[in-house]
Amino acid sequence: MVEPMIRCLVAAAALLSLLPVSLGPDGYGAVKFGQPLATADRAVGARTDNRRLAPACDVVAFNAYPGVRFMVENGVITRADLLDLTLPNSTGITAAMTLDEIRRRHPEAIVAPHKYDPQGQTVVIRSPGRPRAVVLETSGGRIIRIRAGLQPAVEYVEGCG
Repeated sequence: MVEPMIRCLVAAAALLSLLPVSLGPDGYGAVKFGQPLATADRAVGARTDNRRLAPACDVVAFNAYPGVRFMVENGVITRADLLDLTLPNSTGITAAMTLDEIRRRHPEAIVAPHKYDPQGQTVVIRSPGRPRAVVLETSGGRIIRIRAGLQPAVEYVEGCG
């Protein structure tokens, strides 16, 4: 009786691994915002590639998720940044879209001037009733950064620094 159940669980895990991973306000893949780093390690099935963390804030990566970096504040995952802008995100926005297209898709988005780039904007798509968001940065009409996570960390322009 136990053996068929184990086979079923292994098959279910294999099927889940085939689902597309997307960045959203709750996390990326098995990594969820608000979870301790040790829990994320177990969920991914491997330790991060960086173990000399600054206690207050640092950035880590998982080999299972190339093109994504995770912010860790006081041992807790608070944000993920897409280094590869071709990776999917929950907003349906792609790096090829213009600010007008983003506004049409997400009229609830808050668009503000970029803190450092006079040619840029910061676009915040908040999760209703929850302290989470997806943030896009544009420059010269093009998306240059995409991140998601818990507030206030997701809105830090500088990241850990």
